[in-house]
Amino acid sequence: MSHPNIVQFIGISTTLVVPVPGNTPPFCLISEWMPQGTLAEYLKARPETSRHELVRSLSSISQPFEFHLSS
Repeated sequence: MSHPNIVQFIGISTTLVVPVPGNTPPFCLISEWMPQGTLAEYLKARPETSRHELVRSLSSISQPFEFHLSS
């Protein structure tokens, strides 16, 4: 599936993380690079973001789910 609001999933790696003895082997999900970072990082760097902007962002985040359900 391809949508402008969904990051592309590239793969999984079990070699990028140091394993902890006695725990389940760790793994990393690998996705495309997002220059603005995560949504949490983006919002933390912009504390002046208005509620209107937040609602608009959340609305655009939900669009891929609607797209997926209708395809």
